[in-house]
Amino acid sequence: MSLEQTSSTAEDILLQELKYDISPSASYLLQKEQTKWFAAGSNIYNASSGQRVLRFNLSGSAPLFLNPQSVKLMFTLVNNGTKLLIPLTGPWGFFQRCTIKVNGVQAEDIYGWNRVTQQFHTMQNVETRQRDLDLGGGGGIEEYGQTTMHAYEVGEQRTVMCPIFSGLFTGNSKYFWLSAMNITVELELAHATANLLTPPNVAGDALQTSVLWHIEDAQILGDVVTVSPDLLSVYTAHLESGKSMSIEYKTFAVSEHAIAPGSDTSINLNRAFTKLDGILTSFATDSYTLESTGATTLPVWTDSALKSWYSTSEVVFYPGMASSPLGGIAKAEDVLEMFISIGPRRFPNYPVTKLTEHYLRFHQFMGRLTSDAHAWGGGAQKGMSAYMFNQLQLGTDLEKSHPGSGAAYTGENTRHNDLTTVHLKNLNSGINKCFIIMVHLQILKISAAGADVLD
Repeated sequence: MSLEQTSSTAEDILLQELKYDISPSASYLLQKEQTKWFAAGSNIYNASSGQRVLRFNLSGSAPLFLNPQSVKLMFTLVNNGTKLLIPLTGPWGFFQRCTIKVNGVQAEDIYGWNRVTQQFHTMQNVETRQRDLDLGGGGGIEEYGQTTMHAYEVGEQRTVMCPIFSGLFTGNSKYFWLSAMNITVELELAHATANLLTPPNVAGDALQTSVLWHIEDAQILGDVVTVSPDLLSVYTAHLESGKSMSIEYKTFAVSEHAIAPGSDTSINLNRAFTKLDGILTSFATDSYTLESTGATTLPVWTDSALKSWYSTSEVVFYPGMASSPLGGIAKAEDVLEMFISIGPRRFPNYPVTKLTEHYLRFHQFMGRLTSDAHAWGGGAQKGMSAYMFNQLQLGTDLEKSHPGSGAAYTGENTRHNDLTTVHLKNLNSGINKCFIIMVHLQILKISAAGADVLD
């Protein structure tokens, strides 16, 4: 049969551009409100003393449903010192832990929330990153992905905003029925200097910047919609009949591991999941001085136009690379080796040993290989240079289906006594810590009896 004969049997469709039907509506949505919830208890929070945990109770009357992707954290940051206060990155850097409970049941608990948020922040395109920095107090992205935040003058107060990065709020589109889901969000402050640039003066260790600050007037913003009584009665009858409502979302299990500098290592991950979708591995080094000092667990490289200070304590260069980001990488320097084992299986089958393949696997982990619009740029157009120069992250995608396929539940099941291990060789000599983020699928089931989490 010829091509002409075969193609003539294809079914015709009417192009959307030639359809003149009226678009469907949602008349059951009666109104939308842009509302906010204030932190319970204290209005002032300080990492050094006093109240360190912000707690929000997201509640509402029966017909109200919350759009989770509209949720933002907003607060006022105050410089209490006598010198400039210079953050390393956005407002998320001030919080080390995020816990979300639904009807008293823990739905998410992300330790190292500042670092996790920062790592996924760098995965966004440049425009989205810039918007987050603009809302977060003002800042910019330099040529190779460096983050430059605006400094706070002595006594200055600035209202800042950021997403609450989590599976439920940023990775889920299902609306939350507030009267059936008593949602509690807890954010714990990190160490006072965890998100601050703290360079010493030339003569000694006296700091040139402020480390004294507090936050106040903390709020969570969100959009809620009111549904019609008819639709509300359908949902109510559904729960009262003993059935449940399910919300699928991906969340993060984070672990930090000390490793011997310059050594090959294998890191066993003791957590087991029914659907493990991916693993992200990153590193840290001892802090060292380049006109600056200070320890942080944030993987950022920042500079200030004031004195060209650099926070270098968490920057990891690709092994063997020259100090210049423009120096490229030669085959002889292409040495970092990594693979994941789950029981007897390896991911990928052969260890990744080339920078180019590490970069490819990182994009696979992000699900960005098929979308130019969402491609990671690092800084300006220097994606590869930013990656190997100061944003090295090793991604492993464990889902069987490709992004956009519409198929869920295709991650790896590690509950069959299969030990998950990260294998690393030829690390930089300065690396002494490894951070591992395990991305896994959970289901939150809401019923008349409360809530249950399946993982």
